[in-house]
Amino acid sequence: MYPQLYPQCSLNEGIAFFSPEKEKLLANNHFIQNLNLISDKSTISAEMIFKVPELETITRFIDQQLNSSLEIGSSAHPLTEIDIQKGTRYFNVKCVFFQDKSFEVVITDTTKLEKRRLIKQQMTSNIAHELKTPVATVLGYLETLQHNSITQEKQKYFIDKAHAQARRLSELIEDLGTLNKIEEAGDTFKFKAVRVKEVVEEVQEQLQAKLDEQKIKVQVDLKDKLEIQGNRSLLFSVFYNLFDNAIKYGGEGTEVLLSNYLKDKKNYYFSFANTGNEIEEKHLTRIFERFYRIDDGRSRKTGGTGLGLAIVKNAILLHGGEISARKYKDGGVEFLFSLQR
Repeated sequence: MYPQLYPQCSLNEGIAFFSPEKEKLLANNHFIQNLNLISDKSTISAEMIFKVPELETITRFIDQQLNSSLEIGSSAHPLTEIDIQKGTRYFNVKCVFFQDKSFEVVITDTTKLEKRRLIKQQMTSNIAHELKTPVATVLGYLETLQHNSITQEKQKYFIDKAHAQARRLSELIEDLGTLNKIEEAGDTFKFKAVRVKEVVEEVQEQLQAKLDEQKIKVQVDLKDKLEIQGNRSLLFSVFYNLFDNAIKYGGEGTEVLLSNYLKDKKNYYFSFANTGNEIEEKHLTRIFERFYRIDDGRSRKTGGTGLGLAIVKNAILLHGGEISARKYKDGGVEFLFSLQR
């Protein structure tokens, strides 16, 4: 009976079958590996499962079933399962009995699933936190307008403030949508030949008023015919968010420099630097995380959603590239990234 179940196991499942005498009949290498990770000991025998303290609940269930005088019906198989955290790893352990009181134990490494669940949980918490402030602000301004007799000048002030917060909400929702599309349905984006310089020029044109307002000089060193197989919309998001980040945090009178400094058979390599405010070393590896803020007060004042660089990273990964950040030689920060040709 039990050998027929064996081929149905997924690759990350460790599975072993035991006789009613608790003798191992069959076990795969994942079972031994997962058992070692749970027990912190290098074992070579699947029978060691009965001596691992973390699996006491499973062992107790097994003994109860084996010592029971009741026969196991054909339509129901006694089952128990537990979840175990061992350091940074998570496991699900399941035990199922068969009619002849032989049994199987399945140990599944659920670390990736658990971490994904925790990330989603944190994401939900972050979204709620980010939405709370602008929503409360808009409601406050509207209630002031609704219940107070104020001058036309004051009315315009409150309406403008409410509008700015509503725009921030709209941007946050749009960024969340973009990030979700990249992470959950990346393979649905259509790729075709895209000239990178044309995308950059489109971004500059859209942000020119902000660049002029901050007196930011831009130097772009890209060949007109530099072309990759990519998604134009996502590439626009990459460069838009890099430029927008420089405008918001670089400071007035800074300089932005974009260049393609290297290429090989597979990739083009780019540098995007601004000479503005520096970022401490401890933040450089984390600035691509969703909602990560170097300075919470400054970020909220500039109106950022906290998702711009997360979009940049995920879009670049979808294009077969990588991105990292470092301090720029002339002050400020430099982003080094690649895009597959």
